[in-house]
Amino acid sequence: MGGYIDDLSNSVYLGTARGKGTMYLDGEYPLTPQDGVLPFLNVFYVEGGLEVVGLWGREKREALLLRMKPDNISVDMSGREIEITFLHPVGALVVVVLYGNEGLARTLEGAVEACKKGGNVEGRLVSSRVSR
Repeated sequence: MGGYIDDLSNSVYLGTARGKGTMYLDGEYPLTPQDGVLPFLNVFYVEGGLEVVGLWGREKREALLLRMKPDNISVDMSGREIEITFLHPVGALVVVVLYGNEGLARTLEGAVEACKKGGNVEGRLVSSRVSR
């Protein structure tokens, strides 16, 4: 835990928005709730990649932690939808959809471009706990 906190202090906070995450690999696997009141997801820039962190549910016992180099970002401001895709080396596609404003969208577009130019993020990680 100490190492994670230390790494977090070396990251740059980019913003927070309600959103959802899904992993696709021989099927669709929700990483967060997909409807109703969506959880707040915090986004950080970590050298070479993005980190998405969210806690929700009763007593904050459900969580998402994603640390990977983003592959692409698309923005639909008519629906205030920001979609970030991550390709995992095992072939999985992870899609994070955030519902935010234009300022957050511009910030994240810049961060994704910076990640593409940078090296690989250390320790690719996808971890989720969602009750069904």
